[in-house]
Amino acid sequence: METAIAWNAVKKTLAEVGREELFGYIKSVKLTEKNVVITTGKPVANAELKIYREQLLESVNQGLGGIGVMNREKLLLK
Repeated sequence: METAIAWNAVKKTLAEVGREELFGYIKSVKLTEKNVVITTGKPVANAELKIYREQLLESVNQGLGGIGVMNREKLLLK
């Protein structure tokens, strides 16, 4: 359930900033104890996503906070 919330938060954030086409490059969104890990396999997509790193992390943390889950500290791109 947590991972689904994170996926949805990422998709929503990209739509809000007008970059929903980047969502198609995302292969996975994984939650670890302290981090959110987004895997794309495309260095160009990672570079673009880095621009929105803070917004993406904030959005994921807001979504997870709604179900009482601990905030993640970092967003990592692979």
